[in-house]
Amino acid sequence: MKKANKITKRVLITTVLFFALAAAMAYHIRLRNTPIEIASVPVHVQHLPAVCDERQLDTLRCWAGSIDLSHFTGAMEGLLTIETSGDSTADIKNMPYVICRRGNDCFYRYAGTETLNAGGRFLYIDYNQQKIAYGKQKVINATEVIDSKSLLKAMADEHYTLTASSEGRLRTMRLLNPQHIACQEYAITCDTTTGRVTRVFARISDAGGQGAGVSKRAVDLRLTSVDESAEPTDFLSIDNLLKINGKFVIAVGKYRNFQVIRID
Repeated sequence: MKKANKITKRVLITTVLFFALAAAMAYHIRLRNTPIEIASVPVHVQHLPAVCDERQLDTLRCWAGSIDLSHFTGAMEGLLTIETSGDSTADIKNMPYVICRRGNDCFYRYAGTETLNAGGRFLYIDYNQQKIAYGKQKVINATEVIDSKSLLKAMADEHYTLTASSEGRLRTMRLLNPQHIACQEYAITCDTTTGRVTRVFARISDAGGQGAGVSKRAVDLRLTSVDESAEPTDFLSIDNLLKINGKFVIAVGKYRNFQVIRID
């Protein structure tokens, strides 16, 4: 039971982390066992400072909405890089990922793991540890993470400036505040020819606690392809790796040496 609780916690934290990155700038995240909820807190609309161009703000809002998982349907694939100042051992370099969502069903792959949450079943595979967590489908509520009120509040109350730049067909909208305690830079890049977001970038800081100081990270999420017709079960099928007989579940095929852990 202790192992099951440990792997359940890891699965849930990983799921929330990756959805937050993919859905972009999350101001408030609540983690629960069931359901998992990523939500923004309502705020009052503030007056825009002089440094903000409202049309550019609308553009940023539109781009962010296109990769918000509360609305997105289909699959995203790309590369994730995370660089941590002063600790290169924690860096992630060009790690491939896949995120697929359709209704309440979802799939994602990254860091030697795969997760399928579809058809009434939940499956988490850790290839490095050769473990499979299996259970009932989880409820994941991904409400809108970026909305106009959040952006307006960030601009007015958090002293960000909004800038835009272009390089060929790529256009980048960037929120900047080098003095901000948590997020110094947040940017989205869009291919103006295809209308697709190609990159989400952020510079963030977090306190380690217990005198550990402040860790600074650069998170670079690149989107290389989007398939709006993809289904979560296109990437993984439970029937190909588990044999289920009532309460008894065993791994089969190339997964036969994997440990199976029920988490319900």
